[in-house]
Amino acid sequence: MIEMMLVAPFLLVLLFGVTEFGLAWTSGNRLEGSVSTAARVGTVSGSIAAADNHILMSLRASLDDKLLANVDRVIVFRSDRDGGFNDSCLSTTPGTGVSSGSYPCNVYSQAQLASITETSSLPNGYWAPSTRRDRLAATPAGPDYLGVTVVTRHDDITGTFWSGGFPIDRTSIYRIQPDIDG
Repeated sequence: MIEMMLVAPFLLVLLFGVTEFGLAWTSGNRLEGSVSTAARVGTVSGSIAAADNHILMSLRASLDDKLLANVDRVIVFRSDRDGGFNDSCLSTTPGTGVSSGSYPCNVYSQAQLASITETSSLPNGYWAPSTRRDRLAATPAGPDYLGVTVVTRHDDITGTFWSGGFPIDRTSIYRIQPDIDG
């Protein structure tokens, strides 16, 4: 009995740790699938005016309620095939963006994500969908690469390790689907 009392706290901490790590891993995998799907939706939307609306609607539909409620920002950005990214996008206030440099971005907030509709007006002029290259003949480089990054938080379900949760972010980058008639 005494041995059990000495070992039980360690076993419980181990059990909670394994449980929490498994739940966090699952949250990360769900986020990865959602971001990947949203980026593919954005690449198919190309340069249509509602491209970012489609990206956000895809994210909202595929994220579970806990991850959706904890979203800090959604970043839609121009990239290159090597994953180029403007670090300023991570610190820019959601609802704005960055238009300077080689990799402009639009940064959206959790409120914009939660209330998005097909006709929502988004502040996407930092990398406006109309400026996205989706034509094969547009330049020698061809269509742009579009990236989507979501920064959210996994809450500590067991209350054992991370007070206030810990951040999870995932990024997916795809080449915009070319418009053949251009």
